[in-house]
Amino acid sequence: MAFFEARKNYIPKFIRVNYYNGIMPILKNLIYYAARRAMNDAKLRQKATETFEKEIKPRAEAAWSEAKPRMENARDDIRKIAKKSKPTENPGNFAGQVTRRIFDEFTKNKKKD
Repeated sequence: MAFFEARKNYIPKFIRVNYYNGIMPILKNLIYYAARRAMNDAKLRQKATETFEKEIKPRAEAAWSEAKPRMENARDDIRKIAKKSKPTENPGNFAGQVTRRIFDEFTKNKKKD
């Protein structure tokens, strides 16, 4: 009786699927196959190039031009905080001031929206 009770949660080996030995190689092979097919298809490459040039690149450039001044402002603020708090002597104070600055920036942007 104990033998059957111990084996009631047993899953036969041919049913068990290991994450790395079962599903992942199948997905990896499908992705590689799709990538190889796409690489060899001239029409698809042309469409991808057009999409990148017309849609993705302008959006990325617009996002960068919008984010760059904010990043420069954050860099300058962190440099000022570093000069005031001396992070090598008191890293906790520096981290607290930087965190407060980030939190203030976040809440200020939240109020604008």
